[in-house]
Amino acid sequence: MKNVSYKFKEIIHNGGPFYAYAKVVLADGQELEFDSENDFLIDGNGYSESGGVSSFPLGVAVAKAITLNLDNSDEKYSEYDFYYARITLYTEAELDNGTTERIKEGTFTVTSPVAIGDIIEIEAINDMYKANITYVPNVSLPTTLLQIAQDVCSQCGILLGSPSFTNQDFTVKTIKEGMTCREVLGYIAQIAGGNALCDENNRLLIRTYDLSVFEQRKIISGENLRKEVQDRISGENFGENISDTVQGGTFGENDNFHVLASFQQNPEIS
Repeated sequence: MKNVSYKFKEIIHNGGPFYAYAKVVLADGQELEFDSENDFLIDGNGYSESGGVSSFPLGVAVAKAITLNLDNSDEKYSEYDFYYARITLYTEAELDNGTTERIKEGTFTVTSPVAIGDIIEIEAINDMYKANITYVPNVSLPTTLLQIAQDVCSQCGILLGSPSFTNQDFTVKTIKEGMTCREVLGYIAQIAGGNALCDENNRLLIRTYDLSVFEQRKIISGENLRKEVQDRISGENFGENISDTVQGGTFGENDNFHVLASFQQNPEIS
């Protein structure tokens, strides 16, 4: 959850406009600033969150990456080396009182050399890249998931932002040799029922999926229900005398989950 002003929320409600702004610290310490009016091209900018899977992620150490395309037609950035630059990216909006408000999206590192031309394309990734090193346990086994997570973060130079998480006391007896810290974080997140990620301040979080709403129901179904079925959630046809049900179009107090039905092609279930 990101804190913004009421005026900013109004702009969100109205659909914008929003702009990009970035502060850059080069590897040699030089500082630059990019904005939408003078630097970013209209196309080719964006960000993505990926754990190397295309389906519903579970047990994944998710990295957030950005792509920036800069207008360098006047060669104003030709003299700079962006390799290992640290880029702090913001979303900004102009408020009706004439001020500018910014939301921090994260700080990213350029981990590949950048080609210099009329258009400079920069790709950068958040601190999850630091976990792409081989994990060498500094804890005595057996130990808990929490202690392993603390050890991994210590080795990677990442701050653990989840002082506690689901199943943190789960005991691990052995760890396979040769795994990367990122793989270990993925396994920890899987046992916790979620994923690992870095927030906008590059603190590592173990985020668990909230399944409590489903635990309130005995059966969840996407099929046709007969009249005698009770205590179910479904996205299809209901009989008239069914009690304790939730229909696909009438959620009421249960609007914190969604029932999906009627697909053009069968969905991939993960």
